[in-house]
Amino acid sequence: MFRKVCAVKFQLHLKLSESFSPALTDDCIPLLAITDATCVIHFSFPSSPKIFGGRLYCMSDRFQSVAEQTGMDDPLPLFTPNFKGSPAEQGDKKTKSVLLLTERNACHAVGVLRYLERADTKIPSELYEFTAGVLEAKEDKKARSPLCPYLKAFGFCKDKRICPDRHHVNPEVDMPRKLSNQTLPVSGYIKIIPFYILNATNYFGRVVDKHVDLYATLTAEMKEYFEDSSNKTTVEKVEKFGLYGLAEKVVFHRVQVLETSQKEDTWALDNVLVKFIDEGRTELIARDQLLHLPESFHTLPPQAVEFIVCRVKPADNEIEWNPKVTRYIHHKINGKLHDAKVMLALGNTVWIDPMVHITKLSNLKTSVIDYNVRAEILSTGMGIDNSEHVEQLTKLYEGAKMTTFEESVSQTP
Repeated sequence: MFRKVCAVKFQLHLKLSESFSPALTDDCIPLLAITDATCVIHFSFPSSPKIFGGRLYCMSDRFQSVAEQTGMDDPLPLFTPNFKGSPAEQGDKKTKSVLLLTERNACHAVGVLRYLERADTKIPSELYEFTAGVLEAKEDKKARSPLCPYLKAFGFCKDKRICPDRHHVNPEVDMPRKLSNQTLPVSGYIKIIPFYILNATNYFGRVVDKHVDLYATLTAEMKEYFEDSSNKTTVEKVEKFGLYGLAEKVVFHRVQVLETSQKEDTWALDNVLVKFIDEGRTELIARDQLLHLPESFHTLPPQAVEFIVCRVKPADNEIEWNPKVTRYIHHKINGKLHDAKVMLALGNTVWIDPMVHITKLSNLKTSVIDYNVRAEILSTGMGIDNSEHVEQLTKLYEGAKMTTFEESVSQTP
């Protein structure tokens, strides 16, 4: 075997001065140790980055380092496929790597495009078209996935090509949900109380009904029920996604169990992760704090709603909010009643602009705006204007041809 390889290597050496194009398998490449090829054609898609690199290494003698190109003394660990030699020779014998892509390799198209973009090389328009079709097909498979959090927060995704979430409105999933006998408002003015602050513009809280506050009625009934010590029955068997009661000082909450500790978990044998379904926050609590909740308290749907303040985004092209501005907004708004204008509502999310805190001056029979949340974020210098936010969301909404809840009910057989 060794003699055969040596013979082949000798024949290749003799042929290199001529126009010679050997067809090789990936197993043979390391054995032949070819390093001065001028072109590599990939007749099959490389199965791994290692194999891809091995193929390109066949042209390594032809690569020219950045230091050699610019005359720098200190070499840099960056290489570009420029052929060494005179300008005329370089024009005739530039190194090339030809990768053949077909529908069979569609799953790799996006990765190839990102690789070429990082290499800062010329990208054929056909690859952009091919990739666009691949991404569209992937997006169609995300019909039941959650909406991209960056699309919701800013009107754009940081990178749709690798994002696992959905970037289009699905009328079946995104119909504004019911809080009681009415759905979430899609326009107009509302009063809200944020209880859980995710970041500077994203909160969970409740919509306060101006006329009939069913949640206030529920909490009053729960308090009256649990004030009788005989009704405070602890739960013996905790079930995942089960609904239970929980006491915090003098207030009683409805909580849903998200995770229960397993037998092998020594860190939290008696702890469970719960979600406060009427406030949106999650917390790790002791299992024996859970109380049996009568079915009559299950009727009212979860009241926690997601709120997003529009038209503002992080400065300096960041995609995450600085913790400083998040803490500032948390202390400013948490647990307080605010007035807000609804710009859009999808699923359990309401986009609002503006969101203000108002103080009534009883002596003067008038009201004043204490602060505007968006203006407060801008004043910190950590946020900038994002005027296209609502426009982008509206385009998605209109493109989906959403119907109202009443229309969807009337169409149901």
